[in-house]
Amino acid sequence: MTGRIIILAKLPKRARLTLAPRPTEQAGIPPGPTPGIPADGGSGTPPVKDPAQRRFDRLIVGLTLLLVAALIAGLVAYTHAHDQSAAKARARREATQRVADVKRAYLDYYAALGQTDAQLSIAPVQQFVTTAWLKDEQQTLQEVTATGYRYRLTADHDPRVVVYSGDALASVDDNLVRHMTPLDSTTGAPAGPEQTLPIHASYALKLDGGRWLVDSEVTFGSDGSDPKFGLSYAAVQRQKPLAQGLSDQIQRDYLAYWEARKEAYQNLDPAPMRRAILEPQLSTALSLLSQQQQAKEGYAVHVEHNIRMATKSGDSAYVYDTFLDSGYYFDFATKYPKPSEPPHILRQSYEMKKTGDTWKVDSAAGHTSQ
Repeated sequence: MTGRIIILAKLPKRARLTLAPRPTEQAGIPPGPTPGIPADGGSGTPPVKDPAQRRFDRLIVGLTLLLVAALIAGLVAYTHAHDQSAAKARARREATQRVADVKRAYLDYYAALGQTDAQLSIAPVQQFVTTAWLKDEQQTLQEVTATGYRYRLTADHDPRVVVYSGDALASVDDNLVRHMTPLDSTTGAPAGPEQTLPIHASYALKLDGGRWLVDSEVTFGSDGSDPKFGLSYAAVQRQKPLAQGLSDQIQRDYLAYWEARKEAYQNLDPAPMRRAILEPQLSTALSLLSQQQQAKEGYAVHVEHNIRMATKSGDSAYVYDTFLDSGYYFDFATKYPKPSEPPHILRQSYEMKKTGDTWKVDSAAGHTSQ
């Protein structure tokens, strides 16, 4: 207000009067056209668009909406596909890492076995095994101690690692060559030549407290040079791997055998077994199935494999399988599951014979810890 008063003070009286507000009735704007803006000479009704123009406008609006919807849908689909792809890639990395962790735990365990045999102390291996398997390791150490020697133990490994569903159980099939040298129990000096033995063995591992621990070990056999270990054709043929085509055929027909077992026990029908099993093993399999038929009890076969194959001759091959069995019995009438064992790891070997173009199971043998 101060600035305005000063300005008015400097104006002549006539100018001040022209700036003074007029009475309301004098300040009113008379009706009529605004100066400088021509009057609307129309009727006051908005102009009507041509029908063709209206249809064109609606078409443009519709196409715009469709384009926006398509862009949004495409963005959502891309995001979903990208998320799925990223999730699958992450799952593959995690699975690869679990296999690497199991392999590392197994190799650390075996290195600790060497320290145990050299020191005649259970301490080095204790941290790499479960409480249950520690008892077996202690028994083995007593047998080693009874020989009167310490031992230098090393091995050339050929491990095949599988981590089973649930990520809590795993197995290592190792077709290794063991090197053992007896050492004087007092001086530690070599007390004899190095003994080299190819051994085919299976190890089960369990995830315990975030660490993979060895829970059991089964020897399938050796190359035959040490009778107490039995015979594994995988150890015999260690330096002669199967041709890929032959390996694929044997594996295909071995898995078909398991599908036949699954179908037979699911339906209590012997027909599938006759397609995949030869005598005399067929009679054994049918006898077991007959027991299930009499009990009116089916079995849902669920297995995951860790296999190694080797040939005995041109028409005879062996499959050594460390598999997770998570199957269960069920009432055949109601299909209701019955109490069964929790998932557990088993080892079996199967001799397969080639008949025509198909490999069929000729015999089977179970293997347990010794």
